[in-house]
Amino acid sequence: MKEKVLELADKLNFQFDLHKPVSQLSTADKWLIAILKAFMMDARLLVLDEPTAALTDKEIKELFSNLRRIKKMGIAIIYISHRLEEIFEIADTVTVLKNGQKVVDKNIDQLNKEALIKYMTGKKSLTRFPKREDTAAAKEKVLELKNLSGNGFSNINLELSKNEILGFFGLVGAGRTELMESVFGLREIESGELILNDKKIELESPAQMIEKGLAFIPEDRRAEGLVLNFDLKENITLPNLKYFLKSKLLKNLDQKKEAGEAEKQVDKLDIKTPSIEQPVEYLSGGNQQKVVISKWLYREREVFIFDEPTVGINVGARTEVYQLINKLAQDSGVIIVSSDILEIMGICDRVAVMSGGRITGILDREEFDQDRILQLAYEGVH
Repeated sequence: MKEKVLELADKLNFQFDLHKPVSQLSTADKWLIAILKAFMMDARLLVLDEPTAALTDKEIKELFSNLRRIKKMGIAIIYISHRLEEIFEIADTVTVLKNGQKVVDKNIDQLNKEALIKYMTGKKSLTRFPKREDTAAAKEKVLELKNLSGNGFSNINLELSKNEILGFFGLVGAGRTELMESVFGLREIESGELILNDKKIELESPAQMIEKGLAFIPEDRRAEGLVLNFDLKENITLPNLKYFLKSKLLKNLDQKKEAGEAEKQVDKLDIKTPSIEQPVEYLSGGNQQKVVISKWLYREREVFIFDEPTVGINVGARTEVYQLINKLAQDSGVIIVSSDILEIMGICDRVAVMSGGRITGILDREEFDQDRILQLAYEGVH
């Protein structure tokens, strides 16, 4: 078995530890495993759903090189993506779906980016990054990290202010998600200080950090942000369940109050759903993300942490998510972890770049430069 897998991995130029549990692999390596598995089954059709969501530019180039090699082997590929630049780079033909219906089916050389956006959204043009209100007042510090170290990161120093959107950019494995999960109490902090509203916070659990005003929107919304077979109402109220109880007994849930809050959030965030009883697994990616966000809005939040907020979301829904993030930043501090450098530059006031578990630079908006950010992201990478 090992010889056969190694032979195939070498043929496709894939490199990873064959004996490592899949749960411990990076998102990039999980995709390689999935592709290898398809080849082991002598597949004639390969379907890839958002394969580059958490890949670096280098990994994306390697993936595309492999896909071209696979195509030459006579294997057909269906490639699902919301990243338009990828469609134009890799596809021969393109099909646009909207609300479960086919909108158009054309050869790629018959389209340009503007035309494709129009088919996807029904609009001639799309303002991808909504204009932010003046953020000059972003001086009230809400979160401070002092020499924070843990598994995957070390000596992190930064401040986040109310009315500020702070971006985190880096390559896969830079330590961004590990840092954010530690701030939220999901991972152990080994040393350093976490200060919220000028008060030092001791090592806490996620439940305690939620009570202190933190909200976390994870990268994998389906696995970590939602209970898929629960309906909208149940997902929206779940983190605040105790506030909907008539007594301490769960069976005394005030269902009328719960439904009222769910309806309020569906209307407020314009969540597209037949009803609040709809299981969230049947919603689109954009509407699922709105549900994940909505469950944190019952009470005021000091800090919102978004990990890859627009993965698997189409261009129209992305703009809605950006508008929502801008609105949240009016009363809170917002942290955005993203592998999309254009997203970071388009929505954030500052960007902290990480490499090898350390912050290699923090840039203000007027200093944003794609080459400079990438240079900081590759600092120390061999």
